[in-house]
Parts: sequence; C-alpha cells; structure tokens
Amino acid sequence: MKIPKISDECVLAIIQKAGQEQPHEFAAQWLAELVLADQKPVATMLMALTEQFCDDELQACKLVACVGLIWKQIETTMEAEEMNEAWNV
Repeated sequence: MKIPKISDECVLAIIQKAGQEQPHEFAAQWLAELVLADQKPVATMLMALTEQFCDDELQACKLVACVGLIWKQIETTMEAEEMNEAWNV
C-alpha cells in the first residue's frame, strides 16, 4: 500500500484541530494514542530520534508534534478512502 495523496483540506483541518492544544499536549496525546494502537515500536523509535537530534525538550515536542500531524493526515486520508470504497463513492 502506498501513502495516499493528502488534500489541502485535510492538511488544514488537522492543523486547525491540533492548534487547539499546546504542541507539548498534542505530542503527548499522540504518543499515548500510538501506544494504545499497538504502535509502541514507532513511539519508541521516535523518542530515540528526539534524543539524537533535539537539544532540548521544546525541540523534541515540536518534532513529535510535526510527525504526529503528518501521521494524522495520512491516517485520516486513508480512512476517508476506505469509507469512499465501502460506499462506492
């Protein structure tokens, strides 16, 4: 399966929704969602990357939040495509 093309509308919607929280809150919530979704290896890998590439906690939160935004955009687009297929749209 390839990564779907993400629409401008999806990008804006996810950014607007995420913007309702502070970046550190969004990052923490998204990491928790990963663990609950049985994606703990992804969360662990991302935390290791923050240790390697980020100089402080603020940079780490920003990196995690950015990855979370991209993940949610891909996930939302895939879910929309699945619904369109199920409804023959």
